[in-house]
Amino acid sequence: MIENRSMSISNFDSSNFQIPIIMSIEKKSLFKIKRGLDFSDASSIYVSFVSLIPSDLYLRHENGRIIIEKNDQTILFQQDATFKLIFDYEKDFVAIQAINLPDYFYLAVDNEEHSNLILKKCEKQTTINELDQRFLFKIIPAT
Repeated sequence: MIENRSMSISNFDSSNFQIPIIMSIEKKSLFKIKRGLDFSDASSIYVSFVSLIPSDLYLRHENGRIIIEKNDQTILFQQDATFKLIFDYEKDFVAIQAINLPDYFYLAVDNEEHSNLILKKCEKQTTINELDQRFLFKIIPAT
């Protein structure tokens, strides 16, 4: 069920910074949301996802995959690790959009069995109400 998803890493190895990020209903979140490393306007909310331990690893996109990597302070890294939140206030969901891709790329769950996070392109400009469930997430306080 979508309300129970949390972002986690399976088989975390601190020497391997390019492991897939998994959505899980069994594990607690290993990331916190902070103000985006890169943001271009104050009319939207831009966020980055930083790991709790160690605290210098970020989710970023690369070749359509979501990976975890150390911040190398480059502009490209900052853009790849910054996402725009799009809200559905009625249903309390968010969609998460990549900010530095020219088309409509959103964070999505690849499939329900493996639950890998990927970036998925929508063919046209889409409202949050038109996105299917694999694009929708809830932001819940850590427990």
